[in-house]
Amino acid sequence: MGFWQKLLQGRFIRLPIHPIIVHFPIALFTTALIFDLISFSDAGTPFAIAAYYTIWAGVISGIIAIFFGFVEYLYETPPGSDVFWTATTHAIVSVAAETIFIIDLSLRFNNIIAPTPAFPVILSIIGVGLMFITNTLGSYMVFRHGVRVRTVHDHELQSKEWKRKKDAA
Repeated sequence: MGFWQKLLQGRFIRLPIHPIIVHFPIALFTTALIFDLISFSDAGTPFAIAAYYTIWAGVISGIIAIFFGFVEYLYETPPGSDVFWTATTHAIVSVAAETIFIIDLSLRFNNIIAPTPAFPVILSIIGVGLMFITNTLGSYMVFRHGVRVRTVHDHELQSKEWKRKKDAA
C-alpha cells in the first residue's frame, strides 16, 4: 500500500476519514432546511441568510466527504459483491443530493437578503431526504457488511504482529 493511499484512507490515524466527515454535510443541510422553514415566519431574512451560508458549508463539507468516500470505494469495495452494489447506490445517492444542494445554492445566489422562495426550500427537502437515504445505506454497509470495522480479534492480531515486529528489530 502506497503512501498516498494510506494517507487518503486515514491509516495514519487508524480510522477511515469518510465516516468522520459525513456528519457535517448531513447536519449542515438539515440545519439549513430548518432555517429555511423558519424564514417563512416573520423572522424571515436573517434565517434565509443563515440557510444560504449553511448550505455553502454543507456543499464544501459534502464535496470533501464524497472525495474520501470515493477513495474508500476504490480501495475497500470488492467488485461484484453485495457491499459493492450497496456502496455504488450510496455513492450515486450522495452525488445526487450534493448536486441538488449545489443547484439550490445557485438559485439563492442573487437574492440572499429576502426570505427563501418556495422552490429552493423544496430542493432542500428533497436533498435532505436523499441525505437520510444515503446515510442509511452507509450505516447498512458498516453494520450489516462490516465495511472498515475492526473487531476485537483484529486488534489482537495486530497487537501480536506489532509485538513480533518489535521483537525482531
